[in-house]
Amino acid sequence: MHSQKAHDIYLFGTVSSAMIRLTLIVTFAILASIVFVQGLNNNGLALDNQKKNTVNLSANQLYNESQVNRDIKNATKYNYYGNLRVKHKYINSSLNYYNRSIKFDPLFLAPWNNKAVALINLGRYREALNCYDRALAIDPENAIVWSNKADLLRRMHNRTDALACLNKSLAIAPNGAAAWNTRGVILGDMGRNAEALDCFNRSLGSDLYLVAAWNNKGVTLAGMGNYDDALSCFTNAATINHNSTLAWLNGGLALKATGQEEKSERAFATAREQGFNGTFSDYRMQSEPVLIEDSAKDAPGFEAAFATVGLFATCWMALRRKRNALQ
Repeated sequence: MHSQKAHDIYLFGTVSSAMIRLTLIVTFAILASIVFVQGLNNNGLALDNQKKNTVNLSANQLYNESQVNRDIKNATKYNYYGNLRVKHKYINSSLNYYNRSIKFDPLFLAPWNNKAVALINLGRYREALNCYDRALAIDPENAIVWSNKADLLRRMHNRTDALACLNKSLAIAPNGAAAWNTRGVILGDMGRNAEALDCFNRSLGSDLYLVAAWNNKGVTLAGMGNYDDALSCFTNAATINHNSTLAWLNGGLALKATGQEEKSERAFATAREQGFNGTFSDYRMQSEPVLIEDSAKDAPGFEAAFATVGLFATCWMALRRKRNALQ
């Protein structure tokens, strides 16, 4: 990518065919390795996954049973698979994996949070809110869940409760980038632009690569008539994530506002190439709930999935031998 002025947001390099082929190879290696490791687990090389712990629940917990069985390894595994499906936009199927994770360990917070994220993508807000409440019953000090719940309440037009949730999130984690971003969106919706701008700056101070915060800061600056700085923010958003359709659309509006019609059309064209086919006449802010990930050591097959190509070849040969033996 060659150097460019801050407002030239349409000038980006394209991904080469070689890079695409390499990405496909690595993706295939990851999936094959996960299958291989799972096959080993199924053959009994990870018998400890079947061990269950018994946890006593207090009277004010979510379940009527005095005890609940926990299978943490399997719960972690299915939560991880659910996250993969959300990231690849297979939202409906992700719910099956989160439900399996919860069945293996009802007190595992992550699938409750992540199931809520999936439900939000499907527009099922009430169900998502229930999932967040269950997650917070498990751990009332989880800043991510409080922030995510605030984002959901914002979507449900309940700003007062949303801000209260953000206060709790930021009291637990004062540098939470997503929480500051969501707070800025709510304040921006209320017309408190100066306060919103401060929130976006604090969000970027915690995570300089948060695309949503750059986009929202640009929207706020454009609303204040500062189009040059707004374009710089949209540039940063599109540079971090070239596929950020919203950054291209907002950038197109800002370019049009400054009389740069040709560049504006090119920005809109890029958004259409990414699948946007609607009308766009107003700046839009962005706030997304956060998935709770698992560490590599807790996700079965994760480390093996990112091993060398040599290991991939070994796994592939083993899978072929196993398949031939079954035929």
